[in-house]
Amino acid sequence: MSGGLVTVGEFGDQLQAELFQVRLEQEGIKAVVVGASLLAEMPYAGMPHIDVQVRKEDEEKTKAILEMYLDECDANAGEDIGDEDEDDDEVADAGDDAVQGGQ
Repeated sequence: MSGGLVTVGEFGDQLQAELFQVRLEQEGIKAVVVGASLLAEMPYAGMPHIDVQVRKEDEEKTKAILEMYLDECDANAGEDIGDEDEDDDEVADAGDDAVQGGQ
């Protein structure tokens, strides 16, 4: 990428940084993940610090996308727990039906 790069997101998790990179590229913004290779070489160096960088001219558009991305991550974080509970309830209900049907 030509031009100056700016950091638009700092992540403690390589997967989250790479997912954000993919999201940006879906929006037509080239992005790079910086720091992931260092984390792989020195996994016990402390808290991971992985940056996502874009061209300076894409910075403002990227900030809006980052805000939406983080909101989606927060919303999805709560869904995983709730979905598992609902599945467990369905299995329990199916088990109750089987027991009652056998009597």
